[in-house]
Amino acid sequence: MKKFLIFIAILAVLAGAGVFFLQKQAGITIFKTEEFKIESVLPEKPVAYFEFRNTRANVERLATTPFWKALGEVNWELLMEGNKKNAQALIIFKLIQEGLEDPKKAEVLSKFLGQDIGMAVYPFEIDLDALGAGDPRVFGDILQRIGQSFYFVTRLDAQAQVAEIIARSQDQLGENVTVEDVIYKDQPIKVIKLEGAKIEIAYTRINDLLIVALDKFAIQRSIDVHQEAAPGLIADAEYVRTRDTFIDGTDMKAYLNTHYVMQTAMDGMKQIFVKQGGDEALIHEQVEQSFKSISGFKSVGISSLWKDTLNTKVDFHFVLDEMQASVAEYYRSCTNVSNASIKLVPQQALAYQWSNCFDLNYYWEEMKAEFERTAQTGQPSPTEQIAQYEKLIGLTIEGDILPAFGKEIGGYLNTVHLDQKFPIPELLLFLKINDRQKAEKLLGLARNQPIVVFQSEEYNGVTLNYITLPLADYVSPGYAFINDYLTIALNKAMLKSSVDVSSGAAAGITGNASFQAVNQGLTADGIGVMYLEIDELAFKINSILEWSNEWATANDQKKEAFKTGAELRLTQVQKNIEEDEQILNAAVAERKEMESRVQAVRDSGQDLGMLEKSLAKLQEREDEIRGDIEASIDEALEIQETIKGYSKRAMPADERGKYLNGIIYPLIDCFKTVEGFSTITTISEGAMETRIFTKL
Repeated sequence: MKKFLIFIAILAVLAGAGVFFLQKQAGITIFKTEEFKIESVLPEKPVAYFEFRNTRANVERLATTPFWKALGEVNWELLMEGNKKNAQALIIFKLIQEGLEDPKKAEVLSKFLGQDIGMAVYPFEIDLDALGAGDPRVFGDILQRIGQSFYFVTRLDAQAQVAEIIARSQDQLGENVTVEDVIYKDQPIKVIKLEGAKIEIAYTRINDLLIVALDKFAIQRSIDVHQEAAPGLIADAEYVRTRDTFIDGTDMKAYLNTHYVMQTAMDGMKQIFVKQGGDEALIHEQVEQSFKSISGFKSVGISSLWKDTLNTKVDFHFVLDEMQASVAEYYRSCTNVSNASIKLVPQQALAYQWSNCFDLNYYWEEMKAEFERTAQTGQPSPTEQIAQYEKLIGLTIEGDILPAFGKEIGGYLNTVHLDQKFPIPELLLFLKINDRQKAEKLLGLARNQPIVVFQSEEYNGVTLNYITLPLADYVSPGYAFINDYLTIALNKAMLKSSVDVSSGAAAGITGNASFQAVNQGLTADGIGVMYLEIDELAFKINSILEWSNEWATANDQKKEAFKTGAELRLTQVQKNIEEDEQILNAAVAERKEMESRVQAVRDSGQDLGMLEKSLAKLQEREDEIRGDIEASIDEALEIQETIKGYSKRAMPADERGKYLNGIIYPLIDCFKTVEGFSTITTISEGAMETRIFTKL
């Protein structure tokens, strides 16, 4: 036995030596070494970083999905027509689409993109004054700054030759391209320049990574990072903190330095508003007030992995001590709890949402602070106004209303009815109740209104309170206390359904096949849950749009009929004006003739007799005709304004149909291929995590 063990040990040593020789001397890989990370060639402190892994497999998988195929039916040219800014986006989309569908282009694209892709953007400054002045030189400067701050990195296949790929690109670009060779710290850099363009494309290859930037100095920074002469992204503390929360084995990860973005936005707004004039201190206070709810947020991380479902994870990282005290307290009070509301939701629900962070006390304190901030001198103080309102309703906000409710809020949607004059959603809302007696006292305000007559019905131990309306059988708004929740629904049938689910007499949403397809922790403790049966909702939205289009078309036809009638009336009025003007001309001539006769008789010294009375009657008749003409002119102007109103339509029916059939309906068809979508949000010290599950 001992000799056998010695023999095995000798074989192991020889095998190890052979592997070492083959890998180091012959260049043959026996065991795969650790992968060279994209983060190891990028500088620290980016504003944003994106990385995609297993790109080829995921792109090929995406290209075969019904979602992508349906997306190809969208008329993107129609969507972007008439807007030159969209032209480049359309070109990029077409290139991607062709690259996925054309085998030859897909092969070239996959060689260049390789398996992994990384993109990073770093801080750069923009002269807001020069930009606002429209100085064309500023745009060139901005492009250069972007070039120094943007990186594109791709992991090439072992067979991919950079020179060959670039050469093909040069052939396609033509003779206006020159390539310059630069050596930096013994590392070759290729710089491609386009004749007449101020930007350049620089790239280098480090191990199996191709690093591309719009500036050679950006490439030099990457080389410094690789040679450990400058700090890199891989050791950036905030990025590492975010990266550690990514999904294991993620195919996509994204990082955003939200602190930098918000600070930059806030500083920019302050600068712009101050230059427009005003009190600088007040402007700073108002801008900071608008950002207070998101102060303290440091970064956002997004990761995704496509298995049976598309799993996406979004992590928000924050520091409570850097938040405004009231906001920090809000997040501290928002804790993970068990979600009992799911026992109210029936199996057929198309959408469901629940949150445990509806803190009425926080919102009330914010409202009071806003009242105080906007209070006007000479008016009753906010405290006095609140007291007057409380006296009016017979309840105190802080003593009777706020204590009645907990922090949970949510609801669900069953369907949307389209058989009335407008769509009616079958919706139920719920609120967690802390004090039912106080809640019933508040509801008494509605029950005691003389114009509202509530009916009550006992159903399986629960009192249903509802109003009967003549609109439709399914419209009987009501409420009920089910377990520890106040439920408010479109009709009493929904209330009964929730009672049945809560008692176990009927199946709940957890028995829904689409819900099960995306139920990965939806019933676990958390602060929020959302579920959407996307395909069925897409069909409903499609029906609503069809209904809306039919309504708009019918309305257009009515307007057209009214417009035609108004145009006929306008023609008649204008004809009346012409006829009255002819009559007026004759009346004026007759009156002038009479004036001449009167004057002749007066000059001769004869008795005028009835001539003056006749002249007065002619003048009276002339004035009457003028009045009729003025009234007709006013009527014509009014009709013209009416016709203008009929002519004002958001979009003609034929054009509306073009966009619906070319863009909107095909986009909705994409979502008809998505079976389910769900999210669950949890919170911990300094982080909030949302997991998203999509069944394609």
